[in-house]
Formats: sequence, C-alpha cells, structure tokens
Amino acid sequence: MGKKMRAAVTTAAFALSVFSGMAGATAASAGEAGIQECGGTAAAPPGFWGPDTNSSCGSSGYPGYNKNYTWNVVNGDVTVCVQGWGFNSSGAGGWYDLGCGQSGSANVPWGYVLATGKIRAQSVQLPFAGMVHFKG
Repeated sequence: MGKKMRAAVTTAAFALSVFSGMAGATAASAGEAGIQECGGTAAAPPGFWGPDTNSSCGSSGYPGYNKNYTWNVVNGDVTVCVQGWGFNSSGAGGWYDLGCGQSGSANVPWGYVLATGKIRAQSVQLPFAGMVHFKG
C-alpha cells in the first residue's frame, strides 16, 4: 500500500472513530464540549404529512441501539402528530410514531446503522399548520 493510500485509510479510520464517539455523547457533555446538538425544525401542514426533515447530523448505532427523538411545537397551541425514522432488526428503514400533542419524546429502533435521523409531522388541528423543533 502506497503512502497516499495509507494516509487516506488512516484519516478515514480517525474520522469514523471521532464520529462514533460523538454519537454517544449526552446533551450535557455535548454542551460542555461545544458540540452542537443534532436536530432541526419541521413543517407540520394541516391534515397531511409534511416533508421529511433531516437532522443536522448523523447517528451511529450498535446492535440493540434505540435512537431518541424529542420534539415540541414552536408556534402556539397547534396539535401535531410526529413520526421519526428508524431501522428494524434487518436494517430496513421506516417511520415510527413519536406521538401527538404539543411535545413528546420517544425511542425508535436504530441498531447497527450509520445514518441521518429525520422526522415528519402533520397538524391535526385543521386548518392550522405547525412548526416542530426536534432533537435526535
């Protein structure tokens, strides 16, 4: 293996180890380390699912790992339902219910996957739309 190839492999291995270590950080340790929390803001149109909204960073898991999503409505008293992306034991992705209301928190199966989390939301309070802030 040449010097350039060895350097590329070493760099990739280092980046993967740093990313894997960051994924397990708690919110408190993330804040202390100056690491931005993963998340975003999703639109919740009335009566139908809004667009998929990716988290601001990815997550790495391990067999049996469950990813946590927390969410809250940021524009008033609108009631929404939220779903989060997860992976079944075969590694196939799919939507999992995170709850309905004005805020919530739920775990979804993630497993041994390296991917970006995402949510989608819809307002169930017609004709009002909502905006949902999420972490996860």
